[in-house]
Amino acid sequence: MLATERGGEVEARMRRFDGIYRWFLFRSQPLRNRAGDIEGWYGTNTDIEDRKRAEIALQRSQIYLAEAQSLSKTASFAWDPATDEHFWSEEAYRIVEVENGIELTTDLLLERIHPDDRSKWVSELDRALHGAETWDYEVRLLLPNASVKLLRVVAHRVSHEAGASEIVGALMDITDAREAQEALHAARTALAHAGRVATLGEISATIAHEVNQPLAAIVANAQACLRFLDRATPDLKDVRGAAEWIVKDGNRAAAVIQRVRALMTKSDPERAPVRLDVVISETASILQNELRGARIQLRCDLADVPPVMADRVQLQQVVLNLLVNAIEAMRQVAGRPRVLLVRTSLDSHRRALVAVEDSGVGIPVDAQYLFDPFVSSKPNGFGMGLPICRSILEAHQGQIWATTNAGLPGATFWFALPLDGCSDAPRREPIGLSRAAE
Repeated sequence: MLATERGGEVEARMRRFDGIYRWFLFRSQPLRNRAGDIEGWYGTNTDIEDRKRAEIALQRSQIYLAEAQSLSKTASFAWDPATDEHFWSEEAYRIVEVENGIELTTDLLLERIHPDDRSKWVSELDRALHGAETWDYEVRLLLPNASVKLLRVVAHRVSHEAGASEIVGALMDITDAREAQEALHAARTALAHAGRVATLGEISATIAHEVNQPLAAIVANAQACLRFLDRATPDLKDVRGAAEWIVKDGNRAAAVIQRVRALMTKSDPERAPVRLDVVISETASILQNELRGARIQLRCDLADVPPVMADRVQLQQVVLNLLVNAIEAMRQVAGRPRVLLVRTSLDSHRRALVAVEDSGVGIPVDAQYLFDPFVSSKPNGFGMGLPICRSILEAHQGQIWATTNAGLPGATFWFALPLDGCSDAPRREPIGLSRAAE
């Protein structure tokens, strides 16, 4: 100012008497005489600390707002329908892809609207001209590079004290969000289809697994029947007996399919009082040929356990699966006796307990995976036997687990059922947990 001899102003911080710096606005003007020479200077020092803080806070708020709008792809706008004046935030210019600073008009925005959505957009503008209060709609933009954006417009009318009103709202670019929703929907659809396919495969494998035994018995009895008929003097009593076994096994196969279907559709089991010793004895008689062929000695220690409320066919399938698994586990054993021991008892929770103990190759300490579908330790196994057993027993409020034989070869598979259909059995423990105390 001294050099140019012209007045002016400057903002600077000045320390007060108490040592605190505050912002001041310094203004100064020269005092001239009649000849135009400067005789002195006069001016004012104005404390603008509060104004300066407000300006800084406003700038920070504007920066935060701009960053938030950029991150969320949400812009703010205001529109006066009476004068067609528009106010758009910087993010709005980026979304619409119009150079910042260009005056926005309704006609310019209409050029950006997708041709198929223009009538919809014009209709929403007409609502504003006729006094509508709120808006929430979606519209597409067709940009100069032929790309398409999907926008959501949310707005409402704001009235001012002077009586005028304007439309204030938000413009959200939801293109990515909608694409993500569509991708998620497609993924869910594909997952549901895969689930249906997996369920169908599981049902097919289950039926194939469960009807194998009765079908094999039907074939064996039919072959025996043919041998009886090939004799010079057929013994009709033997033929009748073989035919009766064929009918019996055929009915059992049909019952198995019916029960498996009920199990897969979550139908309630057909329950009635069932004695476990009778079920075990009947099942063991079915497997006599397998036991003799594998040179396995079957021992049964069947206690006088009260009946359980159960579906007889399903319970027979559980016992059959466990016995067949035990037989398969001992087929390759050499150098020691092959013994299959089946025991029944009551456990400490007053449940009927069945133990199927073999002297086979054994199982890992953690046997959890054995009860997963399609997991089998047998070369030609489906891996469905133990999962089926678990599903059947859980439907009966029971449980199944496996343990290694302490100090002896082989493994023991256990299952427990509540007596008289009681459902107060304790929560199922992790499979593989030792239950030697019971």
